[in-house]
Amino acid sequence: SPKPVVDVPHHFWQNARLHLPIVEQLMTDAVETPGTLGEAASYHLSREGKRWRPLFLLAVAGELRCDLEAAQRVAAAVELLHNASLVHDDLADRDAMRRGQETVWKRFGMTTALNLGDLFITASYLLLAEIQTADVRRLTAIFAASTREIIAGHGLELDAACTSSLRMDE
Repeated sequence: SPKPVVDVPHHFWQNARLHLPIVEQLMTDAVETPGTLGEAASYHLSREGKRWRPLFLLAVAGELRCDLEAAQRVAAAVELLHNASLVHDDLADRDAMRRGQETVWKRFGMTTALNLGDLFITASYLLLAEIQTADVRRLTAIFAASTREIIAGHGLELDAACTSSLRMDE
């Protein structure tokens, strides 16, 4: 079998996993809100995914000896942004199931799902704003550019779906 290009030491992932509970708590705290929206946030975040994005970010930050608290906040922000895209994508595609459970829009309605995705995006920026030790302005600019690309990609996906739907109706 082919040998990997880089042999990643076991501690690379193991150390990062130790910090995932902190990232989870940061995410939960960042989106805590009363009412149905808060219930929808808890519901969505309780269905844990693989969390590859924050895990990779924490592992790299650990190897580079970056500020751990800042890395945890960035990891939580990245994961919240990813989850916002999942909630909005499920709504746009009318997907009823994700990770073996009803999607947010199916369980709580379209309006709540739209607001939840927006809450996740806003909370991700608030997490970045709380970082004291990094160049937050540059970090936020990169994050905003990435967010714009995600939203533009969803727009293109919707355009393609509409075009496909129109062809089928003809």
